[in-house]
Amino acid sequence: MPLSATSDNIELYLLIKNMQINRANAMPCPYLTGLPSMYGLVGMGRNLVNHALQGSGLHFESIALCISSFHMSGSQKKYPGFSLQDMDRHQDVRVITARDSWFDASILVRVTVKNKEKVNTVRSWIEENKHLDELYSLKLCGGAVMYSSREPNITLLRAEEVKDVCQHLDGYFIADRIELCRSERLPEEDALDTLLRLIQNSKESGHGWLTPLNVGFISLGQPERRKNTRQFIGHSFAEPVLGLGRLFSACSVARSVCTSEPFFWKPFSKKFVVAGSI
Repeated sequence: MPLSATSDNIELYLLIKNMQINRANAMPCPYLTGLPSMYGLVGMGRNLVNHALQGSGLHFESIALCISSFHMSGSQKKYPGFSLQDMDRHQDVRVITARDSWFDASILVRVTVKNKEKVNTVRSWIEENKHLDELYSLKLCGGAVMYSSREPNITLLRAEEVKDVCQHLDGYFIADRIELCRSERLPEEDALDTLLRLIQNSKESGHGWLTPLNVGFISLGQPERRKNTRQFIGHSFAEPVLGLGRLFSACSVARSVCTSEPFFWKPFSKKFVVAGSI
């Protein structure tokens, strides 16, 4: 269930409709292509609320994503860290394959504000500051965020208003369904076998589209200082973490979005992973 409103914290929702994301990273990890990283989505939401809108008095809690169209490029070869001369001299340099994506989306950001009296003040502040430079420099998984109306369409909503608005959204919300990998695992399967079987079965049954998702990275050791890395930043080897998502049409879940936690992605206590995914 969502956070309950108290005398100290009032729960609200920021809706930004008709975003156009250009050239986002469509390979969130080396063995997965497609939808953006959910950890990258959480990062964008935190940056939006805690940085771009930092004068509003809002605090970030979680974020939901509704995608209405998606296009992906073919594989592109990239040679990071090498000049053209280096590649000519050393033909065995490591080649990294990359893909870009373009998609239209709307986001629903769950936020809190300190007290009920500030709600109208926050709404006025957003209306007065919707042309802040930071709103035009947002990025989602490396992709530039643009707006179909050429300006941010930001609406502050109470929980009871969300269902009416979502009924008119075009697209699909992405829900976290990693619990299926736990509850449906067969004795002879590992986690990856279960995930692949569930995805295949969902295609055959036609009851909702299950898809693998990148949900962040998990460290393989303690961060430490290493040569040739950025100053004052510890380096740790890590591996990507896969999750499982399901796409639901916005109109079919409009009444339950606010009361269903799987639609909202939020930070986890472990760094670089979203909550509920492992």
